[in-house]
Amino acid sequence: MGLSTRTTYPKCHFRHLFRFPDCSKMRYFLLLTKIVMLLGRIPKPRVDGSSPSEGIFHKHFFSRATSMRFGYTIIYVSDVAATLDFYSRAFGIPVRFLHESGGYGELETGSTALAFAAHEVASANLPEGYNPIKPTGKPVGIEIGLITDDVPASVEKAVAAGATLISEPKQKPWGQTVAYVRAPEGTLIEVCTAMGG
Repeated sequence: MGLSTRTTYPKCHFRHLFRFPDCSKMRYFLLLTKIVMLLGRIPKPRVDGSSPSEGIFHKHFFSRATSMRFGYTIIYVSDVAATLDFYSRAFGIPVRFLHESGGYGELETGSTALAFAAHEVASANLPEGYNPIKPTGKPVGIEIGLITDDVPASVEKAVAAGATLISEPKQKPWGQTVAYVRAPEGTLIEVCTAMGG
């Protein structure tokens, strides 16, 4: 009697994932799995009866959904060089680089860059137009959060460098000390202590 080469599936291998009340519905799941395998989406179970691990199953079905990550923030301004200079003086954040054209620059803010680009760059990317951040009027409803151990001293330094004080440092019920200033180009900046710090 020869060995069978027929592909076999372990009983209720994915039962704990889908919470089937019994194995009677597994035939529908296995049919669906067979179709998906034909499309090359997940590895086929092995001939010896063993099957891919749950980790592989999740990797092939959910890897694309979890691959997104936050890359950078770009603020469109009138003068990129002047804006970088202000943030460096006001908050002590070094300039990572400024493009030779003067149209784009970044601050040294770790793996997620805080960047600035000229309005000309924005106009090229957004042909339908946009509402630019302005130094006057009410601030746009978005903020940058900068964490420090000494909020009052940091706010004083920022104001001396040209920022406008919006809200004095205050102790929040959850323990944070928070203040708000406005940069010369109009960006709202929260200066605060770390959560739980």
